[in-house]
Formats: sequence, structure tokens, C-alpha cells
Amino acid sequence: MQSPSGEWLWDRVRGGDGCSHSPMVENKNHRFGMVADQRELLGRARAFDGGTLFLPKKLAENPTVVNATRKTDGASITITFTLVAKVQYIQCFQLFNVIFRRVMRALELVQVGRNYYDPRSPIAMPQHK
Repeated sequence: MQSPSGEWLWDRVRGGDGCSHSPMVENKNHRFGMVADQRELLGRARAFDGGTLFLPKKLAENPTVVNATRKTDGASITITFTLVAKVQYIQCFQLFNVIFRRVMRALELVQVGRNYYDPRSPIAMPQHK
């Protein structure tokens, strides 16, 4: 999303730890699933790292409160999305990291340390046997 001055802006949304869950949801995969279930509200373009949610559009209300159901036990969870700030291009390192991790996962690359490798095409190095 671009501002009138041509800068690239995203909304950084959080509440407590990213988006607050009541009761607290410790499992990161469950948080990803519950945010993904809010597709109608959040839209398809979003970046979520389990704690912070980045959106290219502004939510209608601030804070926005929605109810979700945890799929494992059917518990009712209240999620609160609160706008923290507009993130400008120069401040987007966290957003870029979230997007690049998603791309690497889609390419089926495996992270070892800080590097990504393709396990389907290893390179033989006979001098290092």
C-alpha cells in the first residue's frame, strides 16, 4: 500500500503479544490457524509471524474484536486486533523476514542455521568426506 507521498505503508497490528487472545493461546500453530480463519475480515494479503500481524489495509474499527474457535478442543477464543503504527518502507525488516520465510517454505527449502538449502539437490564435495 502506498501513501499519498509515494511511500510504501503497511499497518502493524497487535494487541498484547501480536494479537491478544483471551484466554491466551500458547501454541503458535493454533494462533496461525485462528488468524487464517479471519480471512473475510483481514483479507488474503497479510503477514503474520505468530506475534505481529502486518496488513496492507486499515481495519474498520480500532480495536477490532472477533471470536474464534480453537479446533483442537472447541474452546471459544476472543481475539483483539489493535493498530500499533503505520510501518514505513525503511522499517520493514520484520515484515520482509516474515515474507521471505513464507517464500522459502513454499520453495521447500530447509533452514540450517541462518542459511536455506534445497535437500533435493545436494552437491557432492569429495574432498570433505
